[in-house]
Amino acid sequence: MSCGFSKEWLSLHVEGDLSDSQERITARHLRECGACRRFFDDLQETQARMKQLRCEMPAESALAEARHQVMSKIDATRRWWDWGVSFERWILLGLRGRRYTFAGLAVAVIMSSALLPQIRPFAPAVPAGFARFD
Repeated sequence: MSCGFSKEWLSLHVEGDLSDSQERITARHLRECGACRRFFDDLQETQARMKQLRCEMPAESALAEARHQVMSKIDATRRWWDWGVSFERWILLGLRGRRYTFAGLAVAVIMSSALLPQIRPFAPAVPAGFARFD
């Protein structure tokens, strides 16, 4: 819309919320201006769609039942690795206090330092008769 006519007036005209004098001016302008007429028609169509979408709110019991079904499906889809995520959150977030967080981190560091040196690279088997240099 490039004519500069008030979009606010066109929006109010859709619902009949203009005064009589503003209504006459807007109606006359819509007869003369094609761009405003297209804008007005789009507004009317959008307003009609919005009114169709309005509906009553479902009952609270229906919402509670839907919530229950969703939560039961979520609980049913727990994966086997969820325990690891729960443990990690427990350690990092310190759900039992800072002492337990530091104790958990200390255990993790000790276990890592004990296990990492034991990891050795894979050495393929050497056929008989060949020398092996390590």
